[in-house]
Amino acid sequence: MKKTILTITLILNLLLVNSQNFTLSELIKINNYSLDDFDSYVATKGYKFEKTENTDFSLRTSYAYIKNGCKSQFVSKFIRNVNNSEMVSFQTGNNDTYLKIKTELKTLGFKLYKTEEQDGALFFDYIKNKTIVTLCSGIDENEYGYKKPYYEISVNKP
Repeated sequence: MKKTILTITLILNLLLVNSQNFTLSELIKINNYSLDDFDSYVATKGYKFEKTENTDFSLRTSYAYIKNGCKSQFVSKFIRNVNNSEMVSFQTGNNDTYLKIKTELKTLGFKLYKTEEQDGALFFDYIKNKTIVTLCSGIDENEYGYKKPYYEISVNKP
């Protein structure tokens, strides 16, 4: 009986831990969602609304995943006013999640077409048909001087 309860608990914890991550296929899919459907989808993954920001360039709606009282991952939907396109951006500090997405990029047939460095961050741009995926690796520093790596995956389809 104890083994059964322990096994069920471990499985549920694994599902919960992985539920806040996104695959590249998910990011591509939710990039095409309306803002209402996007809100519902990320909420089911445990993300909480953080803020919305409307500029001349775009409307950004952001959500955070809170773990142990700290914001650990972010996902945002951009609706651009300038070129009438939409973008989804997912930011994580988890190297394994980043590497899984990078592997999935290649499996799905995306090709690297540009690499650049900007403000200490490294950007890789991949393309397949009209979908552009940008991977960004950088170091984030909080107000106490603590530095940690971050990885941002953006999906843009004009």
